[in-house]
Amino acid sequence: MAINFLMSPLSALLPLFVNKIHGGTEVSYAIVVGMFQAAIVVGGLLMSLFRGFSKPMIFLLVTLLFQVLCQIAITFIPTTFGGRFWTMGAVLFLYALPFAVIDVSFITSIQLLVPKEKLGRVIATIMMISPAMRPLGQFLSGVIAEFVGINAVLIGSAILAAIVFGLIYFLTPLRSLDSIIQKVMAKANGTKDKEETKEQEVEEILIEETERKPLLIQARDLEPAIEVAK
Repeated sequence: MAINFLMSPLSALLPLFVNKIHGGTEVSYAIVVGMFQAAIVVGGLLMSLFRGFSKPMIFLLVTLLFQVLCQIAITFIPTTFGGRFWTMGAVLFLYALPFAVIDVSFITSIQLLVPKEKLGRVIATIMMISPAMRPLGQFLSGVIAEFVGINAVLIGSAILAAIVFGLIYFLTPLRSLDSIIQKVMAKANGTKDKEETKEQEVEEILIEETERKPLLIQARDLEPAIEVAK
């Protein structure tokens, strides 16, 4: 939630950054935003190829620091450079690429750590509070930019976001969540393997009994026994 608040100035000030500072047109802004949105789609497709990360909290920290560098980098693109809008779009493409992975890793971590009977309430609370921080951050970024400038707001908010997340990670139990998640996943996988092994043993026993007796046992007759074994 704090990160959403501190990273929201980019979305609020990007139109002014392209048009006012770099003298861009509607086409220029479309190039930048188009590459930004394309990165979100590509990130979602890439996420379908991965099963997740064993240490999601470390991944979130590294990703945030990378996004901070990307946000700062666009402020140093020369205003006289001919390919500045394509360069800006490429940097924002890299900035937005991890969004889908971050969302999936975060939701997966919540599902693993929160008890099932409280999961719906927790996710609903997160989905309600997290987006609510963006309008406040966007409003304040516009007001502050009037006094200190757009570049200063983008750089300052990015650095402040890195500091806040670093403090949260190192001064709270957040960094211990990786080991907890690994233990939960290992326990879940072990339980699943035991259930599958037990089910296979029951099926083998029933098949042997079927071969010994001159009776035709249909697959539907085996299902109750398998369900009991589970």
